[in-house]
Order: sequence, then structure tokens, then C-alpha cells
Amino acid sequence: MIRDRNPWLLIPLLTGVLSLACGGATVGGGAADADRDASGAGISRADYYGGPAPQAELHGAEQQLWSAAVGTNPSCRCAVDPRLVLTARRHAADLSSSTRPPSASDLEHLRFALRAVGGTDYALQPLVITNDDRGRASLAEFVLAHGDRWTHCGVGLSGAGEEQIAVWIGVERPIELGPLPLRPQVGVELEVVGRTLTGRPVPIEPYLGLPDGTVRKLEPRNGWSGVSGGRFAIAIPLEAAGRYDFELMVDTGRGPETAVLLPLYAGVEPEPGPLITLDAAPGASDRSAVDSLTELIARDRKRIGLEPLERDGRLDRIAASHSRDMVARSFFGHRSPDGDLLADRLQRAGLAPRSSAENVARSRSVTRVHRNLMESPSHRLSIVEPRFTHLGIGVARDGEDVVVTEIFVRW
Repeated sequence: MIRDRNPWLLIPLLTGVLSLACGGATVGGGAADADRDASGAGISRADYYGGPAPQAELHGAEQQLWSAAVGTNPSCRCAVDPRLVLTARRHAADLSSSTRPPSASDLEHLRFALRAVGGTDYALQPLVITNDDRGRASLAEFVLAHGDRWTHCGVGLSGAGEEQIAVWIGVERPIELGPLPLRPQVGVELEVVGRTLTGRPVPIEPYLGLPDGTVRKLEPRNGWSGVSGGRFAIAIPLEAAGRYDFELMVDTGRGPETAVLLPLYAGVEPEPGPLITLDAAPGASDRSAVDSLTELIARDRKRIGLEPLERDGRLDRIAASHSRDMVARSFFGHRSPDGDLLADRLQRAGLAPRSSAENVARSRSVTRVHRNLMESPSHRLSIVEPRFTHLGIGVARDGEDVVVTEIFVRW
């Protein structure tokens, strides 16, 4: 499950600033265009993800914002996280001073900044405000509505007076990782260790995206797959030079979701900044969105020597129904509020494929969603699985976002 847009309140009040579930959003066109975010160039990076956190205490105005916001929600259990604080400060500074600022809600920029300080969280929930009465009221409303789910948070400020920008980041963190090198050696087998933080059993599935575009599903050491408060270890083989994408999927009751997605650079240099995927032109139809996703999937299968998937109208209808249901009932994931999963939806339609998989995602455009899905090994695995033969795609609109369901089957 991939979510690339903050679905909650977001208030960018800046003049001149641009306002994945396991397993996939709106555009007319084929290739996913991308550009470098110049504001990310030259940033110093931590040598390791995870491990001991850097020092970053809240400053006076930040502490006041924190106390006022958290005080609005008695059930908020947020702990101040130094890496999230540093990331929020970086994002606020880039929004207020960069010659080419990121979008206020730009998760690619936020994730890049968090990884640069060794952070491992993927599902970031940001809010951008100006530090005035209206902005502080919006932050209080945001924390009141969602703070009881977050385990770790950070807030950062940049600027002065009425132009002071504040960025809040909330995270529901199910996993904590030990140190994992950003630039590992080629030909080694890394071992990453970690532990669950959920207080109850949580299934964990590790995946590794390889430099050639294929995916390998990994196994935790000793067959461990999720134990309350338990520790785990995962071996990561790095057999050739290139970029690897290490991902941990967890299921906390909403279906599989990405908890960790980290690029590893074995014998190659890291990208100088985050890749920013260009959005589609406004007003693209649902039909063009579905056709574009079909083309993007066929293109990436062709790159590794696979035939395109055949569209199946029955699967299209199931996928479209699930996307509309997510919008209508304000949920996001593989599991509906009734408890139904893909297998239930297929069975209800009288379909019994030999194998099946589902991607769900939301973002502003097809190109953004497809790029995010291909970057996520667990989601890419469904797209490039050789055994699948047929495809169904459904798109629904939720404000500026598109909500997408992709179904892959073998009959």
C-alpha cells in the first residue's frame, strides 16, 4: 500500500510556492518524467540509516508549538524524534529560502531529507503552516484528529515574524532498525537487525529491489516473521554494483503497508537529490489515467523482457469498485471496513484465478504513483511478476488526488 499524498489538512500559506497498500495514479502520456530537486543538492548525509539518533532538541518557539499542539489531544502519545525535528527544519528552510522550493506537501523531498539524517520512516504525515494564529489553530486541529495514532513526531521552524514557516511531521512507527550502511561494499551480505514496536504480533515481509530491476523476497533469520516486541535479523545480499532498494512491509490490521524503504548504494554514488516526478495536466479523465497506467506497466515489463499484461474488464470493474469504496468511506488499504480483502472481492464476482495480487495507491498523478510503486520492491514484484497474465485497473478521484487499485492475476 503506497500513499504519496497527505490526505489530511494541509495549509501552504506561501506566496510563490507550489501548492502505496501492497502492492499503485492520473496522466495522459507514457514515460514517467522526472527532475532533480536542486534544493537537495549538496546535502551532507549520514553514513548509516538507523542506529543512535543525532542530537536535536526543540528550540523555544518549537517547544511552544509542540506543547500547544500536543496539549489539544490527551491521547496523543507522540515522542519527540530528533531525526524528524531535523527533517522538519530542513523542509521549512527550503520552503522559505530556496530559489527552487519543494511543494509544501512534497513527500519525496521530506523522505530524502529524513534519509540524509539516517531516518528510516516511510509513512510520513506532514502539515505545513505559517506560525500565526490561523496556522497554530490548524496544527491543533491536525493533532487532535490524528495524534492518537502517531508514535513519533517532529516540528521545525524557519524564517521570522509573520513569514515564519512551521513544518510538523507525525509518524506511526512499527519497526526500529539497527545501523544499516548507506554505501555498503559490493559482494558482501549485510545483516540488518531490528525490533517491533507495536506491542502485539506484526507480520513482517522484507524485499530487495535489485539493480537490474528485478525483485528478491528475503526471509528473516531463523524464520522469524513478526513477534510482539521481538527482535529480528535479515540478510541482504549485494552481489553486484548498483542501487538496491530495501523494503520492509508490515500488516498492523489495515493490510500490508510499507514501513521502511531505503536505497543502498553498493559501489555507486547516491543521487544528489530527490527525484521529483512531474504531475499530469489537470482534468485528465479516468479513462486516460487507466490507459496511461496500462502503458507504464507494459513499458516496465518490456524493459526486463516480459510480455504486456492483457486487460480484463471483470478485473477493471472490481478494481474501480474498490477505488470508489476507498473514497466514499474514507479509508485506504487492501482491507475494507467490512474486513474484505482481494480474495473476497474476486470470490464475490465469481472469479477464481490461480494466483493474484493487488496494488493500491493514492497521489496527484499516474506518473507519481507508478514511479513510487516501481521504487517499492514489494509493489514492483506484482508489476513484473512473470506468471501474471491479466490486469485490472480502477481509478477514483478524491479532491486533487487519484486513488488507484491494480489487480494482477493468472487464470
